[in-house]
Amino acid sequence: MSQEALSDSNIKGWEILSFDKVKLQSTKFPIVIGKLRVIFYEELDHCTLYLNEWSFSLFKDLSVLKLFEDPHMPLVYLFQRDDGVDSLTFTEIPQLEAIKKFEIILNHYARFEQNQEKLLRMDDNFLINSIEDKTIASFFPRENVI
Repeated sequence: MSQEALSDSNIKGWEILSFDKVKLQSTKFPIVIGKLRVIFYEELDHCTLYLNEWSFSLFKDLSVLKLFEDPHMPLVYLFQRDDGVDSLTFTEIPQLEAIKKFEIILNHYARFEQNQEKLLRMDDNFLINSIEDKTIASFFPRENVI
């Protein structure tokens, strides 16, 4: 865990948690695998997630949904945006303690849900074209998309 300060408009943030080999699937970015970093901005009492060029600021009015609880499936989290949904898939199983910390952060700073029946808004291109293994696409049948 790095305590390296980041500079964003003179507000300093610190990396409080990170995960290697996380896959990002987004309507705005090509599929990438990289290091997911959780940055905490103490002055703002705020956390932002970063993976390469992608970022997601955690706010209580934005939903974050954990899709799977099965130990044989990769961990998948969906992040609701005004213009679609992004997904993060942990391609390697992280330590349980690190995931617990990650979910505490999500629960505190966003509207975190683990209800697998909750549907988020997704556009057809994201459902059909950007998911290689179709895991999420099969979980959200087209007729259930709002």
